[in-house]
Amino acid sequence: MKLLPTLRYAHGERIEQCRARVLINAAGPWADSIAHRIAPAIPVTHAHKKIEVPLKKLFSGHSADAAINRSSLANPESVDWFVERAERYLTELKRHM
Repeated sequence: MKLLPTLRYAHGERIEQCRARVLINAAGPWADSIAHRIAPAIPVTHAHKKIEVPLKKLFSGHSADAAINRSSLANPESVDWFVERAERYLTELKRHM
């Protein structure tokens, strides 16, 4: 299913925010294929485990420094994309409350 970037969904949520929410809440073997189509890179630990809980904290309103320990990541630069998206998501969320 291909989504148009100009569409808005429930509560004024943009496609990008919907995609981020799907990425954070996704579970199961199909989640990796979705995530790799959306984000440029998936943050993983040195043991190659995805950091799902810290990303969920980030989108729940915790600061990036409090939610994510970059020194524990194999690819710390990959977090920057998620930090940007979380800030946009939370700004939009506050605007609609």
